[in-house]
Formats: sequence, structure tokens, C-alpha cells
Amino acid sequence: MVELYQVRAADEPISQGDILKSVLCIDATTGADGVIRSAMVISYGCEMDKPVAADCYVAEVRLLRNLPANLHAPIRDGKVYAVIYLPDTSSLAGDSYVDLRCIYRVPFAKICNPELRMEPNGQKVRVLSDSANRVASLSENGLAVLHGQLILFFTRKKPT
Repeated sequence: MVELYQVRAADEPISQGDILKSVLCIDATTGADGVIRSAMVISYGCEMDKPVAADCYVAEVRLLRNLPANLHAPIRDGKVYAVIYLPDTSSLAGDSYVDLRCIYRVPFAKICNPELRMEPNGQKVRVLSDSANRVASLSENGLAVLHGQLILFFTRKKPT
């Protein structure tokens, strides 16, 4: 089985594929603040590291067990375009899925330290604040799954 997750230190920069708990977000329809239990960062890393960037985008992560049982197999098998299956890890509360129909804008001020940090290579990066709880991160294989599913969801064309 392909490993979808990697271990990342708490002080590593925010990255596409990070799964965060209790995310404060802005509802795109109403503009109201809200909280989602768990979310995956879908914004691309180099976009988040720009000093002028004010926010990033996340997609809601939900527990598979809360869906009717007849949907579990199609989701696990990757047959539902709007979701990405996430097998359970010690940091998730069971098999889950990323719901690409539920994408929210999150101001960096809600999840990141206010200042960009200078890395040894000279790159400036955003680091999660102590209040942002990264519970998992996608590996390179996991990111490939995310990218493919985003293409499929938004274009209905399988990536080649």
C-alpha cells in the first residue's frame, strides 16, 4: 500500500496537504466566521509564502463513518470525484475523506505566526501558530493523489 502521510515537526512551514484541527474559516457564501472540525490545506506552498498573501484555502475533512455505509466502498475506491479518501492514522479519529465541495478561505492570521520566518536557504516561509493543530501531512505520494483528485474534481478529466 502507498504511504499517504509523512511526519512533520510542529515548527515546519505550513504546506499543501497539511491536515489541521479546529480551523477558523470564513464562509464564502455568508462571509461569516465559522469553525470546522478538521481541514486540509489545498493552497499551493509557494503561494502561501508570498508576503502579500493574506489567506489560504482549505477543504473540510470529515469522518467516513458519518456517511451511509453504501458510500464507504466507492469513496475508498476513489470513485467519487468530489472526495479524497484518507485512511485512518493515529492522529485522525477514523477513516476520513476530504470534501472538495466544502472549500473555505482561512486568513493566515487565524492559523500562522504573523511574521514570515527566514530559512537557512534564504526562503521566507509561514509557520503555523501554536493554536493551529497540524495532525497529519500528506507525503509526496499523498500530494500526487491530492493533485490528481483536484484536477478530476474541477475539470472532470482524469490527469494523464
